[in-house]
Amino acid sequence: MGCCENTPPVFVCAMDVIRHSDPEAFAELAFPVYEADPVRHTTALTVLDSILGRGRDDVLMITVLREGAVAGCAFRTPPWPLIASALPVGTHRVVQDFLVGNGIPLGGVLAPREVADPFITLWTEMTGQAPDYTLGLRLHRLGEFTPQTAPGRFRPVEPRDIDLIGEWWAAFEDEESGGLRQIDGQAEARRAMENPMRRFGLWLDEDGTPVSMAGGSAPLSGMSRLGPVYTPKEHRGRGYGSAVTAALTQWALDEGARDVLLYTDVTNPVSNAIYHRIGYRPVLEAVEHRVPDANTLRG
Repeated sequence: MGCCENTPPVFVCAMDVIRHSDPEAFAELAFPVYEADPVRHTTALTVLDSILGRGRDDVLMITVLREGAVAGCAFRTPPWPLIASALPVGTHRVVQDFLVGNGIPLGGVLAPREVADPFITLWTEMTGQAPDYTLGLRLHRLGEFTPQTAPGRFRPVEPRDIDLIGEWWAAFEDEESGGLRQIDGQAEARRAMENPMRRFGLWLDEDGTPVSMAGGSAPLSGMSRLGPVYTPKEHRGRGYGSAVTAALTQWALDEGARDVLLYTDVTNPVSNAIYHRIGYRPVLEAVEHRVPDANTLRG
């Protein structure tokens, strides 16, 4: 019987859906699943690590149990979508029954394409909510590293840079989604820069003006993921994005990362070519589907 801390069961099935209120308890069950394939679950690992011990009370965390063993897990940190890389297709219906039955907003789903596409198709059939935004992503892993440079120099971010990082982060999300994905860039930047596992860097032009940024995560289970990477339009085409990405890549390697990863928009040939020159090669196709942040049944 499905259950959720103080929430009535919504279905009877061989699988149980559990909602967790304690990130530490959820992590104890989820981390072994994610660590079994840290490349596939790069987003889940880095985001889950970032919320541990930080007092967020808005995180949705669920595990799916089959005969007492973890058959799947997923979580969501609003306003971001459900990170579902560890939800096998066979768990989709019980998870969605649980979400709908308990009035829990989905917001969207992010996962490898073979997971995310069936998930959103079923969600649309069940609720009538079709995605209003879809972003195709390609996960890349560093092969042979080729350093890059550009006029100017790299420097790590400082507390005085938080407004700039927030402004550029919001611009990155807005541009990537065509205006459909809005975030509080200042809040995201503040949380990230307060996290000792995160690193941000700026590329400065020859006059010392910031012209590009990149973020990254310290190695976790041997994996380090870069992003976001952003260069304002007026500074593009001069190699700044390549240079700042290469600098953060070198940092991840120096920190001991075995696998250095990053996502690109599959429709952006420029960014894909830039990262290819640094040494990144495709690993898998992923997709982010967004739906209105509400959970309403069809009709």
